[in-house]
Amino acid sequence: MPVKIESGKVTETIQLINWNESEQNDFAIAEEVTLKGNLERRPDLVLYVNGIAIAILELKKQPRDHRRRYPPEPLQPTTGI
Repeated sequence: MPVKIESGKVTETIQLINWNESEQNDFAIAEEVTLKGNLERRPDLVLYVNGIAIAILELKKQPRDHRRRYPPEPLQPTTGI
């Protein structure tokens, strides 16, 4: 991102996220942050890198009848297709 540090100086390019050394970034997760704009929303989780929101997650409960919908043993691959 180009930024001007001082008046009369040439703009410099800075990286908001350090892609080469990810451990140099600050990571955070916030629960139920109110997002305001044209539409006010309150997602379950917001993921931040260096104070920049990069992901919004909505978590859903698993249905109570999940055992009927998903078999307990893994599906076997079919052959002869």
